Amino acid sequence: MNFSVLYSAYYNAVSKIIKTALDHPLQKNELRNIIEEHELM
Repeated sequence: MNFSVLYSAYYNAVSKIIKTALDHPLQKNELRNIIEEHELM
C-alpha cells in the first residue's frame, strides 16, 4: 500500500467519523465499522 492510498483511506475515515459524530453520538461499534469500512484495521 503506497502513501497516497493510505493517506486517502485515513482522510476518508476521519471525515466520515466527524460527520457521523456531528449527527449523533458515536457508539463503539459504529466507530469500528467506519474504520473497517475504510480498511484501516
